[in-house]
Amino acid sequence: MEKPKIDKDFILSQKSKVNKDFILSNIIVILCVVSIVSLFLTYFSVEIEIWMMGQFAGEGFSRISGFGVANDGFVGMLVLVLPVSIIIANRSKKFATHKKYVTLCAPIICLINLFVIIRSIISLSVGDGGATMDVFISFGIGAWIMAICMVVIVALSVMQFLGIKTGVSIIDEAASKSNTEKVGE
Repeated sequence: MEKPKIDKDFILSQKSKVNKDFILSNIIVILCVVSIVSLFLTYFSVEIEIWMMGQFAGEGFSRISGFGVANDGFVGMLVLVLPVSIIIANRSKKFATHKKYVTLCAPIICLINLFVIIRSIISLSVGDGGATMDVFISFGIGAWIMAICMVVIVALSVMQFLGIKTGVSIIDEAASKSNTEKVGE
C-alpha cells in the first residue's frame, strides 16, 4: 500500500494564510501586548544640571523604565492600564458594545499621558535665588515603541469606527475586482 503524497507547498501556503489571517484579525491586541512589553525598556532618560550663582555645581543622570513610570501614581499607572483595557475590550464579549470607543479613546489618552508625564518631570526645573536646576529629558526606546503602537492603534480604530475595511479584505476585493474586469473584457 502506497503512502499518500503530501503536498508540502499547499500545507505551507495554508499555514502562512492562517498566520496572516490571525495577525490581521488580532493586530490591535498584538500591538497592545508589544506596548506592555515595552514597559520593561527605558522610557525616559533624565539629566539634571545644578548651577549655583552661575557656577556649575553638579549633575545627575537617570533612566526611567516603563514600570518605573507606572509605579508613580495614577497618571503613570495609565501607561499600563490603558493597553490592558484595550485588550479586554477586544477579547471580551461583554464589552463588544464599547469596543469601538475604548479602542479609539484609550490610545489617545495614553499618548496624551506620555506628554503629561514628561511635563511633570520638566516641572522639576527650579530656579531659586542663586541656584538653578536644569532638567533635560529624552524619550527612551520603550516610550517610542509605546507611542508608535498607540498611533497605529488609533489609525486602525478610526478605520474600524468609520467602517473602512482593513487588511486581507482590501486585498481580496482588489483581486476580485481585477478578475471580474478581466472576465468582462
